[in-house]
Amino acid sequence: MSNLASTLSEEQLQILKDAALDFALSHGLVVRLPPASKDSAVSTVADGVTNAPISLFPTLFPTKAFNDAVRIQPLFNQLVHDISQDDAFLKEIMESLSTVDDFVKRLYDLFNEVKKEGIAQPASLGVHRSDYIIHLNPGQDLSEAKIKQVELNTISVSFGSLSSLTGDLH
Repeated sequence: MSNLASTLSEEQLQILKDAALDFALSHGLVVRLPPASKDSAVSTVADGVTNAPISLFPTLFPTKAFNDAVRIQPLFNQLVHDISQDDAFLKEIMESLSTVDDFVKRLYDLFNEVKKEGIAQPASLGVHRSDYIIHLNPGQDLSEAKIKQVELNTISVSFGSLSSLTGDLH
């Protein structure tokens, strides 16, 4: 819980939560649930639509750690691109993964189909999203925070368009 949250009463937090949800729903900070979720216990405002995941308070992210993430991202982008061009490596990894994961199998089948037909366009575009957490050792100041990469996504880059709305909410 943020420092601000700890100064608020439960009633104030509930009022803030309700106001945040109202903002989300009235400003398009929403997501459509997958069909399987529509019959679940998730509260929705319309058929299969609910607020996007939000926080009541912005999370502090130290400038140095942010700059570290910006500086390292081109290296991750190049690594992902280089891997995407290494057919032998992809074959070695993807053939075994394809036997246990249907999604990976469909991607690998598509990759093989495109390779078989031949690449029609030499240009490519990678849209990547890296997720980081802040790591602090006990007693460290926030300015000493280090980034730790949690995930690098080359497919799931959703919610990017919702980031500015979350900033508006805060």
